[in-house]
This record gives sequence, structure tokens and C-alpha cells, in this order.
Amino acid sequence: MGFVSEYENSRTIDYERNIILTLGKIGGRPPTSDLGRYEEFILDWNGTIIPFTAYSKAVQNSDSTWNVYWNIGSLIIPNSALDKNQEI
Repeated sequence: MGFVSEYENSRTIDYERNIILTLGKIGGRPPTSDLGRYEEFILDWNGTIIPFTAYSKAVQNSDSTWNVYWNIGSLIIPNSALDKNQEI
């Protein structure tokens, strides 16, 4: 089945790999920051909860298409999942 987005619940689900990505909070960046919009997420990786923050920035191209760029701010991998850190 692959990825299924549930926009009303602000989450994306990968049923094949048992992963749920949930948007937690948007906003909070300093006005002088060029990193983009601050966002907080919760990643449920096979029952392991992994909180992380990111900055997103959308840039419109000359042909009216958009590119979205992401910068990971922090990613907290619990000790119980450290052996899977490359996969995560």
C-alpha cells in the first residue's frame, strides 16, 4: 500500500514499514532566520518514538513549480534504537 497521507490528522503513514510521521507544532523561528519555517515532528518507528525538529523552506521556480528544502534541527534517537540509526 505504501505511504498514505492523512492531512486532517497532520500525519503520513507507511503501512508496509510500520512508520507514522506526525506534525506536532509549526512556528517559532526568529524573524531574521533564513532557515525557513520551524516545525516539530514525532516519528513512530515500529513503536519507537523519535521526536525531531526541522526547518522547511519553499521556493517557487520560474515555471511556477515549487521546491521544498528541509534542514533537520535535532533528532533524538532513543538508546533502544541506536542500532537502527542508519535506517532511521
